[in-house]
Amino acid sequence: MTTHPLVQQLLQPDAPLALRLAAVQGTLPVSQAELLSVIVRLSSDPEEEVREGARASIAAIGPEDLGMILADPATEGGVIEHLLDFLPLSSENLLAALANPSVSDAALCRMASSDRGEAIEHLARNQERLLSCPAILERLEANPHAGADLAGLLADFREQFFPEGIPSSAVEEGDLGTAVSEEGDVVTEEELQRLLAEVGDLPFLSVEMGDLIDSQGMSADLNDLIKDDAALESVWKRLSRLAGPARLKEALRGGKEVRTILVRDHNRVIACAVLKNPRLTESEVEGLATSRSLHQDVLRMIGQSREWMRSYSILHRLVRNPKTPSGIAMNYVGRLITRDMQAISRDHNVPEIIRRLARRHMDVRERKAAGPVFKRH
Repeated sequence: MTTHPLVQQLLQPDAPLALRLAAVQGTLPVSQAELLSVIVRLSSDPEEEVREGARASIAAIGPEDLGMILADPATEGGVIEHLLDFLPLSSENLLAALANPSVSDAALCRMASSDRGEAIEHLARNQERLLSCPAILERLEANPHAGADLAGLLADFREQFFPEGIPSSAVEEGDLGTAVSEEGDVVTEEELQRLLAEVGDLPFLSVEMGDLIDSQGMSADLNDLIKDDAALESVWKRLSRLAGPARLKEALRGGKEVRTILVRDHNRVIACAVLKNPRLTESEVEGLATSRSLHQDVLRMIGQSREWMRSYSILHRLVRNPKTPSGIAMNYVGRLITRDMQAISRDHNVPEIIRRLARRHMDVRERKAAGPVFKRH
């Protein structure tokens, strides 16, 4: 537990803005480990200047320093897990993070379900961790990215150590897919106000506030999403017991499974809050831009984000999604490459107004390609 007085002060809800800014700028006289722990927490600060400063400080960590941090058993597990989710790690640093005993079983379970080949192979060969947490083995066996060679290795491991079947998961339901503190089930009124400040000025916030506060559970039907994924089902069961403010906190802080579920929450404030989660990745947003089961407001927020719309993949998926509000999709039709624009102009799943606009853009491009027309006199 951190004991430095400055760090203790920084972790208080009323920590002065000047002190928080000094922390993210790295000018406090505390150890690197303590400072990094604080900076990770401040990456979700209500003040945009503090949040951006914290994220910039994390992104600026050099590869060598990062490797030392990830390999140090004294580094907090939550810090390592944040870096795993937030930074593009080299192969060496990724393996150092996964080998660190401070990393939780829940984090390794999430990684075992990912598409990161090096992480999957490392975990498949880490017999000590597989024995201590058989849930990792189950995730690896269910992962289509594991490949035939690793599938055979895992089958041999299961036969050798679990010939009568894998015992109950060593990972508690409350641990899976979340980086929220143990007090996450209860949110005070003061904390709720800070969470709402992080969400920002949503146009429907005042309309949905009563439902957010009174909500005692999720009513969204996620059967199609969770029926084939035991991990998601486990997380869904836990989240479904939470009231609205606690789910809002999870949306802003939680891991990938939590985000996958809460972006589909029946309350728009909670669903849109997932887009403010600092751990949200570009690949996740690509998937959201394709989804037809989200609130239109989630798709609208993606379309209004300059950061996300710099990605052509997200832009293309959003325009092609029939659930995207037409006013948003129309803004980006002209930025499509010719091949994609042609496909959208013929796609009857896309609203007619978008198809017509795509055809008009195609006509303009064809006229420009043909060059000027000169009339004879």
